[in-house]
Amino acid sequence: MSLYAKIKVKVGRMFDKVDDSPLHEKFSDPTLEIRLLEVEDDTAADIRWKMKIALLEDNPRFTALSYVWGDPAKTERITVNGQKVEVTANLASALRHVRQHWEQEVGRHSQGKFRLWADALCINQSDVHEKNHQVPLMRSIYSSAELVICWLGPADSKIRLAFEMIRLLHNEWTRSSTDELLTFDWIRRHPSLHTTPENEYPMNHRWEAVQYLAQLNYWRRTWILQEVVLGKRTIIASGKRATEWSLIRDVVRTASMLSGKITNNGIDWPTWICPEVWKAIKNVPVSWAAILFFSIVSRDQTGQPNIELTKSDWLRAVVAGRILQATNPKDHVYGLMGIFPIRLVPDYSNSTPVSTIYRDYIGVWLRNWEMGLCGDLEELYFLLYSGVYLESSELKLPSWAPNFPVLSKHRQAVYDGKRQFGEFITDGHADRSVFPPDTEGSSIVDMSLFVSGIDLGPVVSFENYGNEMSRVSTATTKYLRQFISEEPTYPNGSPSLQMVFRLFCRKSYGMGRPLDARGLVKALGFVETLLGLDPDEPALRNELRKRNLGGFGLIADDAVAFATSFMDAFAPHDPSVERLEILDILHRWHNSSGGISSSEMGYDDDHLAILISSCLYYLQEANQGAHHVIFKMGRYIGISARGIQVGDRVCVLKESNTLSVLRMTPGNEKYYIHVAPCFIVGLMNGEAKRFLESGHCKVQRIEIR
Repeated sequence: MSLYAKIKVKVGRMFDKVDDSPLHEKFSDPTLEIRLLEVEDDTAADIRWKMKIALLEDNPRFTALSYVWGDPAKTERITVNGQKVEVTANLASALRHVRQHWEQEVGRHSQGKFRLWADALCINQSDVHEKNHQVPLMRSIYSSAELVICWLGPADSKIRLAFEMIRLLHNEWTRSSTDELLTFDWIRRHPSLHTTPENEYPMNHRWEAVQYLAQLNYWRRTWILQEVVLGKRTIIASGKRATEWSLIRDVVRTASMLSGKITNNGIDWPTWICPEVWKAIKNVPVSWAAILFFSIVSRDQTGQPNIELTKSDWLRAVVAGRILQATNPKDHVYGLMGIFPIRLVPDYSNSTPVSTIYRDYIGVWLRNWEMGLCGDLEELYFLLYSGVYLESSELKLPSWAPNFPVLSKHRQAVYDGKRQFGEFITDGHADRSVFPPDTEGSSIVDMSLFVSGIDLGPVVSFENYGNEMSRVSTATTKYLRQFISEEPTYPNGSPSLQMVFRLFCRKSYGMGRPLDARGLVKALGFVETLLGLDPDEPALRNELRKRNLGGFGLIADDAVAFATSFMDAFAPHDPSVERLEILDILHRWHNSSGGISSSEMGYDDDHLAILISSCLYYLQEANQGAHHVIFKMGRYIGISARGIQVGDRVCVLKESNTLSVLRMTPGNEKYYIHVAPCFIVGLMNGEAKRFLESGHCKVQRIEIR
């Protein structure tokens, strides 16, 4: 029995009644009415509730509860309408605290009594027909509530400290301009924020607490997104403590802005700030990813839905679909309809398969694109999140449909440190100016996606990249060395070593951006990684190091020869590069036995820390290749997901920003399956047009199932 089926059984048991009267009074019109809980008796040890129907059009005053259901096996009994009802322990805990939070926030000013909406109780979870009609009301419920209480759980000392930290940061940051924030005087005024006492090692407890808050499972659930961002007034509560969502939202946005400025402006580490604190500030987009997404979506969502989706809506809907969790795979679509007006009618019946929901979802996408409502977003952008490498036998999705259920499970595994495969996200314009203007667009017929494309050639070989961020596997190093030896000059005329580096650092340099001094330091870190240098390991003998460098086309007879060959490989004839400083680094590196982090480099600690930080940034980018494969197509080299095979075809598709690996199915039926997206350095910016102009390739109509 699947997890979803087990939870359905448990939900059914949750509403076992002690008498025969109905717990859920039937709606006259489930598209207009909701049920609300009222306190019937609070004098007993446990609060007794009653539930009544209300008409949304009458603008009833009520509070909406947002929470994660929690473990369905851990339940408590409460009393509703005189009946004993089992609810999850987390909901029971919330019900004991919600009225206190309502009284603190609005009770003294409210003209009505306390009434509460909580989905597990107010919707008959065992009635599919009712659920199909109540789900479209979610936007109205949360946007019309006078207060939304987001319940994180019972009292937690870390969350309490995080709330205090949020208020402190909000106070400091709201009174400073961006330029003032980048002087870091705000943190200098608070030694407790930029130092880590011995008793808190290895991480400052205040920053650790905020990170703990940002990484709670609460921020990873699909339904929670609209519940948080739609409220007119939203508080985040833990036990008896709470803080305004608007404070958290503003702090998260500012922290993300600071992190971006540090990275994009090349701001060096102020060494008076504890290294772990600096890392925490710099890595906000990664370590605070889930709550950061909530803050991005949390714009003015309280008005009426837009008539149609926009580019930003689609981008956010896709991101939400792949990073947020849902027990029912249909909820990766239905759980977002309150924020993004995806025009579908919910259908939770078992007779409607998940594949139909995802097909219809993409059908809405394509219709919006045809009407010009997606901006410059590519028509087939969703292929980035599809492919049989994500296949789930239970779902039976078309290979071209975005596989949100599997991707979101992978995201959870990443949070838990159990990465399953490399997540493939990349920018590109692979089809730019490639196709004639009258080329036919995409369409869906039954469960097939028909597209126009060009077959560029087969995958001729591949090698697993490896699983670790800080090392390239021996097999991968050998594969890259052989490629560079066989193809020292890439088809575009650049040295192949440089193009391989661009492949690994494709986010920053994959589209042809010139390598500045900082980029060249990253390239040196890349070379060092290929050599496997480690200051904690015995140094390579000079002859072995020289031979290994030679395998990648670099001359290491002496420091001058090495620096010259390195610059020729990575920045040939580029007058914009400040050569003196980088040449000094290259000379020192050649003469050291342990690499950049070696004391033999002769730099002081601050300078050495800056160099290492730059190289670590490369390693973070290169980690996007972990759990991927490197592959060859003709004289080109690329990266894709594990699951591709020799003989698979690399295609550029009309209105797709990336390239796709397709596989012809055996038999008489001529159709393909979508294996995975891929990135081939030197073919991501419309260069495939040369294949068409040469006459070796032609535009063809491709059916993908």
